[in-house]
Amino acid sequence: MIGREEQAARSLAAKINKMIQAEVVRCERSMTPAAWAEHQAWIEENITASARLWMRAQASGGKF
Repeated sequence: MIGREEQAARSLAAKINKMIQAEVVRCERSMTPAAWAEHQAWIEENITASARLWMRAQASGGKF
């Protein structure tokens, strides 16, 4: 059985992963297949880095 904090961490990770995936899909849909193939890697890196910054800001503000 997992503890309450572990469950909260897993839930938060799942929520953030879902947000990241939704943003990746949104970006992909707004581009041509050729443009997506060219830019996918840096776009996904940027989305992930932005999510980490957002999480840190939220955590430092006591939101988590």
